[in-house]
Amino acid sequence: MRELKVLGIATVLILTCLLVTTAPARSWADTEAFPDRPEPLAVTAGRDRVTLAGASARVVVIHAKDFARYNARNVPEVLAAAGLHVSDINANQRSYQVDLRGFGRSAPASLLVMVDGRRLTLPQSEGTDWSVIPFDQVSRIEIISGPRTATLYGDNAAVAVVHIITRRGDTEGQGRISGHYGSYNNVGGAVDLGGSRGKAVYDLSANYLHNEGYRDNSQAEAFDTNGRLTLAPSDIVHFHFNGGFHTDQDRLPGAIKVSAFDTGVRPSESLRPQDYTDTQDYFLGTAVEFFFPSNDTFRLDGVYRIRNIDVRLIRPDDTEFFAESEIETISLSPYFAFQEGFGDVSNSIVFGADFFDTKEKIADAAGHQGHLEKYNVSYYVHDDLGVTPQLTLSGGYRYDRATFDLSEAGEDAPGTTYYTKTERRLSGDAFDVGISYAVGLAKAYAGYGRSQRYPLLEEFFNRRDFRLNTALRAQMVHHWEAGAQMPMGDHLILDVNLFSVQTEDEIIFDSSTAGFRNADADVQRTGFEIGWMYRRQNWAAGAIYTYTEARIDGGRYDCSTVPDVPRHRAAVHVGYTFPVGLFMGLNSLHVGQRYFVDDLANSFSRQNDYTVVNAKITYTFRGIDCFLHLNNIFNETYSAYGIIGGTPREPAVFPSGSFNAVAGVTMRYPAGGGK
Repeated sequence: MRELKVLGIATVLILTCLLVTTAPARSWADTEAFPDRPEPLAVTAGRDRVTLAGASARVVVIHAKDFARYNARNVPEVLAAAGLHVSDINANQRSYQVDLRGFGRSAPASLLVMVDGRRLTLPQSEGTDWSVIPFDQVSRIEIISGPRTATLYGDNAAVAVVHIITRRGDTEGQGRISGHYGSYNNVGGAVDLGGSRGKAVYDLSANYLHNEGYRDNSQAEAFDTNGRLTLAPSDIVHFHFNGGFHTDQDRLPGAIKVSAFDTGVRPSESLRPQDYTDTQDYFLGTAVEFFFPSNDTFRLDGVYRIRNIDVRLIRPDDTEFFAESEIETISLSPYFAFQEGFGDVSNSIVFGADFFDTKEKIADAAGHQGHLEKYNVSYYVHDDLGVTPQLTLSGGYRYDRATFDLSEAGEDAPGTTYYTKTERRLSGDAFDVGISYAVGLAKAYAGYGRSQRYPLLEEFFNRRDFRLNTALRAQMVHHWEAGAQMPMGDHLILDVNLFSVQTEDEIIFDSSTAGFRNADADVQRTGFEIGWMYRRQNWAAGAIYTYTEARIDGGRYDCSTVPDVPRHRAAVHVGYTFPVGLFMGLNSLHVGQRYFVDDLANSFSRQNDYTVVNAKITYTFRGIDCFLHLNNIFNETYSAYGIIGGTPREPAVFPSGSFNAVAGVTMRYPAGGGK
């Protein structure tokens, strides 16, 4: 950890020196100005820029200026305020589970996360590492749910896409320096700068975080650096280059059996004092864009990423488990976007292809090895036809095929070796149809789609005995969605969304074998979301309530509720900005009861509901922002995440943090920039 701390501090100092020697300039260039009404454009809705009114889906756009109202410290906390089910498992802001539409344990495989068009979600059990996202550089977050996501983005986008767009510099010498300190020895800093030189636009950033965590053995330390360069030699062609490095060292406090609290164990304790994980993550990306006079666009993206993870655990029998894995990903994504109009009729059509090659190597201290590779090829087309200025019809189709090369090697007993190599080929298609009708800010929409989700690489592999499980099939997803966004006067907007998701051959975790299998029944998820947003003068308030019914229909667990899916969930925020630059706000999150993870039979009691209230105060003066986060101000005792495990099987929880505070300051250069 000492080397990581030195590396982080040194890089922050170097970028700080570069910042203070750069010429003054205007503020950071957000892609669009922040309006009092919803954002008129969305990137993720159509893989090219389309209007929110024309998207036959629910699209939520959250700008950086809203983060203060939500009291958010990272992207998952923003998503929690927007209605997604978010659990901070280790209570140290490092290990988040994010769910939309009630998928529980398998949620990371059904929610695609991207940063500036680059996929963050990996086809392995971890899904998305939220800690690699440079939160201080986020300009806005777009959330799109509905059937069209799988058609446009393929595997891992079965129900929704979260697209994170970072800031872009447009002039010379702009930047920010920030630092914070808080409870649990939570200390961190960030520096970013950007601007332009002639035809080049650049951005550089570095972030460092150290957090002791609420619980024993929950320390986390991380360092990130990212860079981006855009060259625009003409209005016809643009070249983009970007890259980043992330490293972290996180301790794993583990779960505490509920029965252990009766023996005097404190929630802040850890019964796994030696477990940890180390991660290094690198990526390089490049893209070229061609802009044609006819308003058409061609873009080609390529990304190379390599991620290394070391994990050390002490099993209940006091034996050590050590494993290391390396995940290497290469992707190539060309697409064409055509936008044509014929009188009042408009037409936006996108077609392209995605090529992904992911290799994962897993090894443990005993010499067992697994080599897993997924090669994915898909082709898609999607059309948004504006029949009238108000009425839009949409539809799309994707063909997808994946080849899995899987091998295992090791010893069953001293001197007895085994080696197995298997190839699996899976293919399928996805399609969606939709309709939307918009008048001004009012909009109604409906859609249906069908898609498939391939097994993750590690779902083919059992880490308990390092043996392959090659019988898995892709799960089929049927997705219905309808909703409306309705202005109620000049200052209030109401948002209603109804959804139904049915999965066939759903891939579930079988705790008895520590492996995965296809369910012997369908899983039905239905529910609705209702939210409102109010803004008038210096007041801003909003709320969202989500009802989710997730049940297994038939088979061994007929009528059981999917674990870790709360039926009721609500988020509320309210804030006021004083004329002197002072903002004061409150936000609250309520999560209802839900069954413990892996309790598919619903044979144990449900995990308790909880309500957490947070407060935030910020003050802005001449380019300096000071803030104070007050988290869990009523000191609620709760656990955001719980599992069934052990022998005999019983509930265990990951206790969440008590009341804590974080204070910090951000300095923008020049004053008034960086918002």
